[in-house]
Amino acid sequence: MSTTTHAPKAIDPSASLHAEALDDDCIRAAIVISAAQAVGCKGPAVVIDQTAAALGEGWRITLSPTPRAESVRSYRGERPWATKLPSP
Repeated sequence: MSTTTHAPKAIDPSASLHAEALDDDCIRAAIVISAAQAVGCKGPAVVIDQTAAALGEGWRITLSPTPRAESVRSYRGERPWATKLPSP
């Protein structure tokens, strides 16, 4: 099952609540927000999965002809009191 939000027709965002819906969402949506890992999701302009959500500490998504996302962490930078990112 997937939940699609209301946005201009060209954007077509999708929130995947179940891993089974993710493959379909990755094919048709411009923006995918998933509670599951979305490692193979290459079609959408913006993909925020479980890992990205946790590491980004919040996201700003710009709904435009070319959607994009910026994480709070990347916008404000590292802070001494913020959780450290895991080492690669």
